[in-house]
Amino acid sequence: MLKMKHVDAGDEDGNVVEGNVVEGGHVMHSTFANDGSDAIERVIEDIEPESLVSAINNHGIEAFFEIHRCLEVLANEKYNKIALQFPDELLSHSIQVANKLRDGLKKDVFILADTTYGSCCVDEVAAEHINADVIVHYGFSCLSRTSRIPALYVFGHYPIDASVLNETIHKLVEATPETKYHIIFDVRYQHVESEVKSEFGSTENIDVAEIDPIFYTDDVVPPVTDTVEDDFISDIGDGKEEIDMMRFGRQLGGLTPQSAEVHQFIFVGDQTSRLLTNFMMFYSQSTFQVFDPSRGRLQATASIGRQLSRRYFLVQKAKDATTVGLLLGTLGSAHYGKITQMLQTMLKASGKKVYTLVVGKINPAKLANFTEMDIYCLVSCPHNSLVDSTEFFRPVLTPYELQLACAPGHEWNGHFESDYVHLMGELTSDLRNMMKEETEHGGEEAEPHFSLITSSYVDHRKNKQELVEDESGTIVVREKGVLAQYGGGYLQTRTFQGLEQKLGETPVAKAVEGRCGIAIQYEEEPTLASDMNDLVEKKIEQNDKSNADVAYGEQEDEENDDEENDDDEDGYLEEDFGNLRL
Repeated sequence: MLKMKHVDAGDEDGNVVEGNVVEGGHVMHSTFANDGSDAIERVIEDIEPESLVSAINNHGIEAFFEIHRCLEVLANEKYNKIALQFPDELLSHSIQVANKLRDGLKKDVFILADTTYGSCCVDEVAAEHINADVIVHYGFSCLSRTSRIPALYVFGHYPIDASVLNETIHKLVEATPETKYHIIFDVRYQHVESEVKSEFGSTENIDVAEIDPIFYTDDVVPPVTDTVEDDFISDIGDGKEEIDMMRFGRQLGGLTPQSAEVHQFIFVGDQTSRLLTNFMMFYSQSTFQVFDPSRGRLQATASIGRQLSRRYFLVQKAKDATTVGLLLGTLGSAHYGKITQMLQTMLKASGKKVYTLVVGKINPAKLANFTEMDIYCLVSCPHNSLVDSTEFFRPVLTPYELQLACAPGHEWNGHFESDYVHLMGELTSDLRNMMKEETEHGGEEAEPHFSLITSSYVDHRKNKQELVEDESGTIVVREKGVLAQYGGGYLQTRTFQGLEQKLGETPVAKAVEGRCGIAIQYEEEPTLASDMNDLVEKKIEQNDKSNADVAYGEQEDEENDDEENDDDEDGYLEEDFGNLRL
């Protein structure tokens, strides 16, 4: 058994170790409290790769961050307050960039702190806190359009050897000249896109997927509202294909998953990139290879089949779900409000209860607070929508999976759509078909759903709401006075219902002085050392008292023995004296 004790002074070397615990003669720091020196002295690892540092040093701050281009665009008199957004790996250079822009423009320049959702999206929420007129987004981007504030994109000149890339592609084409190749660039390496395209411009079986030019022109990218019809929204639901269909901000010339089955893709970027995962799940029947600029060679990618099987299982979970939580993973991407409203309408028409939640960056601890939910659906940009929810209390789905679960007539076709912008046309058609089906059947209820997970019937028919078309042509749910079961009324049975003002309901109380100090040790709280001192002193007092009682008892016994001896001696004397008298 380990024996531990508190010492006030003197370890085995004679050094003072106030407030520490000694075990077997060795001094250990207590894990319950410390003076905070560990946090102050902790060395933080540099998250900026050495290759990136050397690239910035070689190109210079002005060239890497395109200072000259930013000065020209931001010189417009409309942009007086400028917000700069940096990813973590470029944050160490943010002050230098801000100072150069501030000196060149003579305007207010702000650096945004931690992003509200993901660093790949333009953080309009943080920019609105300072009433910014424009946002400059640096580094990697998901190429999602903004909804309220114009943005200027600076991808940076990340290190890549274009000659090695061209040589690698030449060898691959020579080995398989009959194969069609599509080259896709991560935005951080798009600065060599033109060089690669000029190298293979005359090669028929090489197609370089160009990034939408609107993101790197000499002007800001204007915001997109829900009332504007943009050419990058594909109306795939009506069977129409755009000649130059945009896919994740890149022009792929109307390439569909069916036509790309015999094609191969070369992705220039990191093998763990979410952009690569999105492309692989959409073109699930095609072969992908990765050219990692840090390695300078091609690498094969793992099969995507297991992930697709997992997503198909989540679709079955969504069909059985009764209560759905819509998670807003963006408050700035274009059309996020419209897609959220369409999903709400579809869920209510399917007989499911729906709650819209804004929780910022999601994690298992946050979502575990809402035990009423059966599933969640994350409305976010393509790079953040795919969530591995194995550690979550409830699974997290994408809008596409929710559409497959709720819209009649949709079947799994093997490809996965993670960009909700391409779903808007399909969802509109689905809602019209659901409304038409209700009208044709005259209100007759359909059969309950048979669950492939529980092997039983799941009935949502009693909670279905009727769809109607309003004056603007939007499909909405007819109000029937039963919104309480879909709104906050369902959550009123919970003990904790969130923070509410309750004006006029809470009695006014006088202000009292609160605690002083820091959370690890408030002033009125005893320290660990003092607690152990008191315990040791109490133990010593108990030992002293016990020893004193034992000593006192022994003394009484001795006194009693002495008295008995004295009595015996007196008896003997009296007896002897009596004998003498006789």
